[in-house]
Amino acid sequence: MRRKYTDESVKFFTSNDLAALFAVIGNARDLAMALMSYTHGLRASEVGLIRLSDINLREKSVYIRRLKGSISGSAPLLPVEFRAIKQWLRVRGKTPGPLFISRQHRPISRHRLDDLVKGWGKLAGVDPERCHWHAFRHATGTALAATEPLQQISWWMGHKSFRSSQWYLHQSLANLQAMGKRLEGFDFGRPVRG
Repeated sequence: MRRKYTDESVKFFTSNDLAALFAVIGNARDLAMALMSYTHGLRASEVGLIRLSDINLREKSVYIRRLKGSISGSAPLLPVEFRAIKQWLRVRGKTPGPLFISRQHRPISRHRLDDLVKGWGKLAGVDPERCHWHAFRHATGTALAATEPLQQISWWMGHKSFRSSQWYLHQSLANLQAMGKRLEGFDFGRPVRG
């Protein structure tokens, strides 16, 4: 059965939350994971699926394996995440396998990711209600909804159906403000006299 999102049930990081979180992340691996999760709207379980071989440094792209019936595919790496990945690779090395590894050299688990984001949130003063890894994914969709058409949001997030992306259109305050600005510019002509 499909889970229904409501305005109250979905928590996402605001731009201020993201700035505060990224400011307290203390190592190359964690910064690269958080940046990739935000820029690509990754689910926590998808982070552990990324392999070193999925990163194409020459083309500055990543192959993302999506879960929950979403569409997998290649996506460009943004300059900030490209730099973070290169920094992490200097620490990690070039041994084949998961890109983001735990201390046991296994793929990072979604439980560990949730623990990390809770810790960062505490340090950054972010509302604990929003401190779960999936809030990165919801922040991505919400940010895209401010400027991008529904089809582009669906592609970027890996959604098979536009319906999955529609929720973000309702959440984007910036999108609503932009619509209001477009209405402000409309020339209504002379006021009607009673």
